[in-house]
Amino acid sequence: MVVIANTIVLGLRDFGVGTDTLVYIDSYYNLAETLDNFHEILVIDNAMDKAFLMLAYISTLFGWKSQMLLLVTELFIIFFVVLGLYQLKKILKIGAVQKVC
Repeated sequence: MVVIANTIVLGLRDFGVGTDTLVYIDSYYNLAETLDNFHEILVIDNAMDKAFLMLAYISTLFGWKSQMLLLVTELFIIFFVVLGLYQLKKILKIGAVQKVC
């Protein structure tokens, strides 16, 4: 539920939240829409971040607006944060709280 709630709330934020959303999201998403496959990302010759372009390409598979890139980016981030917390919980051997009576 944490992953889904964060993805929806943060992924549906407005583009005017910060400079990064105003400048980068549309340009990456629009370029990703012109690509036919992952291989084109690897051979493209420009100054764009290839990893973020891969996320943009994945987002074009699920939607038709650049807002989908915000959703996919947030899903990617929160998934790995929660996965890391889960692994930390196992390492520290933190279990469910038990009732003491």
